[in-house]
Amino acid sequence: MPTSDVRQRHHRPYGGHESDPEVEFGKDYEHLLYSSAFRRLGGVTQVVGVNETALFHNRMTHSLKVAQVGQRLTKKLLDKMDNDRQLYGVVEEYGGGLDSGVVYAACIAHDLGRPPFGYVAEMALRKLTTGRPDTSDRDGSQVFPAVGEGEELSDSYSNHAQTFRIVNKLAFRESYGDGKSAALNLTRATLAALLVYPWSFADRTRPVGWGNTDQLPSWGYYDSEKDLFEFVSGLIRPRTVTLPNGEESIEYRTVEAQVVNWADDITYAIHDVEDFFRAHLIPLDILNRSDERFAEFFDYAWKRVERVFVSENASQAQRQAARERVEQFLNEARTKLPVRPYTGSRYDREDLHTFASTIIHSATEHTELTKDGLVRPAERDL
Repeated sequence: MPTSDVRQRHHRPYGGHESDPEVEFGKDYEHLLYSSAFRRLGGVTQVVGVNETALFHNRMTHSLKVAQVGQRLTKKLLDKMDNDRQLYGVVEEYGGGLDSGVVYAACIAHDLGRPPFGYVAEMALRKLTTGRPDTSDRDGSQVFPAVGEGEELSDSYSNHAQTFRIVNKLAFRESYGDGKSAALNLTRATLAALLVYPWSFADRTRPVGWGNTDQLPSWGYYDSEKDLFEFVSGLIRPRTVTLPNGEESIEYRTVEAQVVNWADDITYAIHDVEDFFRAHLIPLDILNRSDERFAEFFDYAWKRVERVFVSENASQAQRQAARERVEQFLNEARTKLPVRPYTGSRYDREDLHTFASTIIHSATEHTELTKDGLVRPAERDL
């Protein structure tokens, strides 16, 4: 297996690459688009059963929209790089480059390992596959019986690691030398862009500085794909970065992996809200019409996001200033919310689409790449 090198971003673990990186990155998308693993996503949902209504997003439509947002983010960052040539050195150092083809392919692939119904189903699978579940039970309940000694998997279940396994081992496309499957045989750059959590199950508890916590939320590959991770690992360059709240952390992801992750965050946040509004579970129209209800919502939300904007050692004045800044931003954003409950009418569909597209456009426009290789919302815009 070839050694990792930023100059070999378009190389594949089982060979078969040509000399033109752009051609190879385009092939990654084609391999994914025609895979049965991608077609399966049409039957996987996050909020409701796939047969309940055609109005809700499934994982396939979500992935396609993530890919579109990822491409838009890439274009915006490349435009900014043209005005700040130093940023070209940043992306070269932390992943070898920023290519829209890589981002698009990784966005298409990012949810291949997702079970139906998202986080809840993933936690259930973790319970089923290990006698020491890392499930963060909110109510302390034990839904499944403990796995017998010697029967548990050494690295449990992670949708990210499952995605990495699917594209490298389970999805069928071609075989190599000894008849074993080469799966989709994606390029090094695309595989690295899929590694949002570039460590194994065993490494997730090490104090690596991810979000200033010693307990990491997930992992990116199983032990069975360790050799494939090593093929990619030369593109992963840990570095110290400054978070929006002013604290320092360690960033492992390539720039392209961060773009994929941010595109996913933007897309699922908006589309989950859309789906819950359609299902009459989130009354967006009330937040638009009522200052009192908006104030209640903001008090609730601020307690959960304060640490993103304010460091642990911030003064009370700094905390209050950050709160007021975010509240002002959200007050302006809520004017884009629908003004009445969703009925499915043409007007309601148009109103909801306008809201979603406006917020997505704003999020992609106001994204920056810092000199230490961190993709984040532009600080001056909040």
